[in-house]
Amino acid sequence: MPRFIYIFGPDGSGKSTHARILASYLRGNGAKVRVVWIKSQHSIAFVLSRFLMRVSPRFVSLNPENSIIQIHAISNGSINRLIWALVEFVSVVPWVMLRVYLPLRMGETVIAERYLVDSVISIAYSIKEPRFVRSFVARLMLRFIPRNGLLIHLDSAYEEILRRRGAKADTEEYIEFQRSAYAMFSKAISALTISTWQQPVEKTAELIRTYIINC
Repeated sequence: MPRFIYIFGPDGSGKSTHARILASYLRGNGAKVRVVWIKSQHSIAFVLSRFLMRVSPRFVSLNPENSIIQIHAISNGSINRLIWALVEFVSVVPWVMLRVYLPLRMGETVIAERYLVDSVISIAYSIKEPRFVRSFVARLMLRFIPRNGLLIHLDSAYEEILRRRGAKADTEEYIEFQRSAYAMFSKAISALTISTWQQPVEKTAELIRTYIINC
């Protein structure tokens, strides 16, 4: 049985739902399971981004849940973008060690419904630099994905995400940016890709269970 399972994909694709279903299934089979959620911004990056928002709301863009998804004030040049990316990296590492590596060392099974691929994509969008997903900092962050983990990519069309999330749904432009980047990462890291669009929750859950059992 794999000890680290990472479910990633655009917001509204079903990550939280299937992390919860999978956790219940594994606990029913005697596993000690921890579900974790890690995505930028954390600690230093979070404080700085909120400071910029207080200085001027025009410095940032918010999603419908009032989370900062773009930081205009620091995306004026490659140096600023690099500095912010490094701040994000330094900010997320302690959370990775505390929420993922420590539980793994303690013998727990960790299910991550958002983790470092999500962080990389979030950073790329926030600094308005799509090329960040291929950068040295991004590759460095992805090295913190535990070896021998199972990687599961959930995808869904925007119209279905909009139906599921309603007023909480992000813009189509943001979701399509996520979908494109997740598809690229899924292929690069050999993740199982499942489309949850027009498919019952039970069917997706069954596909995930079968994948885990066979690995």
